[in-house]
Amino acid sequence: YFTTKSVEIGTGIGLSISRNVIESHDGSIALAQGTLPGACLEITLPAARAHAEAAPARPTAKGKAMTVLVVDDEPDVGASLAELIAREGHTTTITHSPHEALALLRETRFDALFTDLRMPGMDGADLARQALSLQPQLKSRIVAVTGATLSNLELTAPGSEPGFILLEKPFSAEDVSLALQALAATGNVPRPQAGA
Repeated sequence: YFTTKSVEIGTGIGLSISRNVIESHDGSIALAQGTLPGACLEITLPAARAHAEAAPARPTAKGKAMTVLVVDDEPDVGASLAELIAREGHTTTITHSPHEALALLRETRFDALFTDLRMPGMDGADLARQALSLQPQLKSRIVAVTGATLSNLELTAPGSEPGFILLEKPFSAEDVSLALQALAATGNVPRPQAGA
C-alpha cells in the first residue's frame, strides 16, 4: 500500500482495516456517489436475525484461551485486532500507549502481546524488550504488527532473540488466526496456578 502520511501521524490504512472487519461480518464496502466533498463509501451488512443467539467463540488451539495485550496507537486498528483475537476465544486488553502497556504489564500477567511497531514515543520493538524484562514468559509470544516488512535484525535487540511473530497490515481474520496458531504452537502458554 502507499501512504502520504508521516510516521508520527499514522499509516493511513484505516480503509483496509474497515474492509476486513466488514467482510468478516459477511458485508461489503464500495465507493459510492456523494454530494459532500471527500470520499463516499457504501457499507452493506446483513440484517440480524430476531432473537439470534450470540455465536459461541471458536475453540482455541489445544483448548487454551489466552490473555492477550493489544497495543496500537491507532484506536480503530487496535479495536479491530482485539475483536478478531476475541473471536478466536481469547481475552483481550487494549491500550493505545506503549507507556500504558508497560504499566499494565507491571500489574497483570499476560500470555501474549500484540504490538504495533511504529508508535510515537516508543516503538514496538523497544516495548517488546521492556515487556520481556517484566514478563519473561512472553519470550516467543510477541506478535509484531507492522505495515512495513522488516528483517529480523530490525526486530531484535543485540544479543537477544525474543522470537517475534510478524503480522503485516492490512491483516485479515485469517492472518490473525494464523498468528494465534503460531503462538499456540510454541507450547508455552502459562497454566494458571492452583488457587489463582
